[in-house]
Amino acid sequence: MSDKSAVAADSAADKNLAAVRHLFSLTPIFGERFWKQLESMLHPDVQVHEPDSLPYGGTWKGVARFKKLTTLLAEHWLDMDFTEIKFTAGEDLVTISFQFSATGKKTGCSFSMPFLEKWRFEDHKLVEISAFYWEDRKSG
Repeated sequence: MSDKSAVAADSAADKNLAAVRHLFSLTPIFGERFWKQLESMLHPDVQVHEPDSLPYGGTWKGVARFKKLTTLLAEHWLDMDFTEIKFTAGEDLVTISFQFSATGKKTGCSFSMPFLEKWRFEDHKLVEISAFYWEDRKSG
């Protein structure tokens, strides 16, 4: 890799990281301001992968389906909270680790667990999110 392409890669990583950091600073998560910012970042063919064992598990393709997924999350959980948020970036990937806490609407059971998401970008557009739950059976 030439020095010039290394600088370009660092610049892309910095831009992607800055966009994700800003997004996570908007509250509430999945609120109107959050979605307005997120939509500007999304590739039209974005894909979100959730563990199949969850009620909303599977691969969600496209912006409309991504929005549907967030609606299902809001229908499934009460008091969602994201703390201890940490970001790592490199080239086309931003990794976000955090503590995820919520209460199941149906069960009334509360939990807190480590959580990791990988956000992959192409030309500064978010094309893929993969979610990794510490213990998805606890959250289902």
